[in-house]
Amino acid sequence: MNINTKDFNAALFDGKFSIGGDVVQSKLTGKTLKENGYELRIGSGLFEELLWDEDNNVYSDKSNGAYILKNNEELLEGIYLKNYKNEADLYSDNTEISYYWNDSTETYNDIIIPTCLIDKSEDLVNGTLTVDNIVDKLGVPTYVQGRLTKSIEDGQFFQYVYVYNDYTLWFEMLYYTNSGITVTGFRYEGNQSFNQPCQYYDADKGEIIDYNKSLDYLNEEQTKYEKSL
Repeated sequence: MNINTKDFNAALFDGKFSIGGDVVQSKLTGKTLKENGYELRIGSGLFEELLWDEDNNVYSDKSNGAYILKNNEELLEGIYLKNYKNEADLYSDNTEISYYWNDSTETYNDIIIPTCLIDKSEDLVNGTLTVDNIVDKLGVPTYVQGRLTKSIEDGQFFQYVYVYNDYTLWFEMLYYTNSGITVTGFRYEGNQSFNQPCQYYDADKGEIIDYNKSLDYLNEEQTKYEKSL
């Protein structure tokens, strides 16, 4: 599927996310979750504030993992929290949620996902979340990462990336000749995190490259993709 990313239209997404089956229409931060009746816990609940990560200059859950609860019941685990504004407060608006799905056993009720992509909440995400559904509901992505040739090669991994004002949505995809394109993962990332210095592996050069922010990397990937069309 070759697409024209210049047709990206942010207005196609209504901003509604399903969080473990509940619907929230906002960016996902400690503040917005609290305003919608959720609680956050780090690890086993021993930590009531974010922890300072000196190596990355950020307050975070420091890989202890975080949980989202509502009415004292756990809705989701495997959430990660980061605050780049020098704040330890779990419920600051600068405390961004990061979330990643790639579990073939989970249903839409088990994950965070744009609600417009859900047909039946009890369905498995694996196999029912398709590239056609994503493009139909969200439109074409802002960037295509990993598509460096006009044709898709067998076993090729690539991503459709949707960049909005407050967050970025990454959809991971894998192509095989006998099965077509399969959506293998979804990531929600707050845009403070998205705009931090980062590293990506360059397969052609066989080395890890430093970038000032993910946007610089995606612009580079996008240029390669457009040249291949």
